[in-house]
Amino acid sequence: MFGRKKSGIVVRTFASAGRYQHDTRFFGEIQDVPEEVVDMLKRANERLYEHMPEGSEGLVSRIEYRPK
Repeated sequence: MFGRKKSGIVVRTFASAGRYQHDTRFFGEIQDVPEEVVDMLKRANERLYEHMPEGSEGLVSRIEYRPK
């Protein structure tokens, strides 16, 4: 169990010039992720961003797993 590397997606979201900006990164042995999945993560971050207290920052969503 220990030592196995994780794979997944990280989406960082911030607001700039009145628009949401996203930095999406894939790590590990992840391949062929449908754009639909990435878009869902971005939309989830945008909805959460609307409910963050004033002055909050550093919104990051991360989905990870350990491949076989």
